[in-house]
Amino acid sequence: MQIGSSIQLQRIKKGLTQPRLAALSGIAQANLSNIEKGKRDLNLTTLKKISYALGVPAWELVRSVEEAKTGIRLTRDGLEGLAKAILGDKAPKTGPVSRELLSALRGVFLPRPDTSDKALQTDWAEVSRFFSRKDIEAIRSRVNDERTRRP
Repeated sequence: MQIGSSIQLQRIKKGLTQPRLAALSGIAQANLSNIEKGKRDLNLTTLKKISYALGVPAWELVRSVEEAKTGIRLTRDGLEGLAKAILGDKAPKTGPVSRELLSALRGVFLPRPDTSDKALQTDWAEVSRFFSRKDIEAIRSRVNDERTRRP
């Protein structure tokens, strides 16, 4: 999710039209439209104006972007399958997790003693592209739970 999509979602939740939000924030509607479509970046001042007009803190708009990095939805069953796949059982049955992403997940959650810092950073960057920190924490927790269940 882009910041523009987050703004649009909040605007819709608040029942505001684009012209109304433009008027409340003092930002031209054309600019607001381009921001929502992801065609224009916004600076901190613009973000503050929009967040104030929406009645939500700016961090909430940014957090929404951070928490929705991909369309990968982690259900309980999906988490369990992913944890098992990370621990080496087999590929997860659900979700669009490629071999490369699975390899990066293994690199992050099961680093070997000879793993270089660069390899670990690369794996972390790859995992961070696909999952929010909240999702990564849920995966870590599930992997640890699965490890303790094994003999």
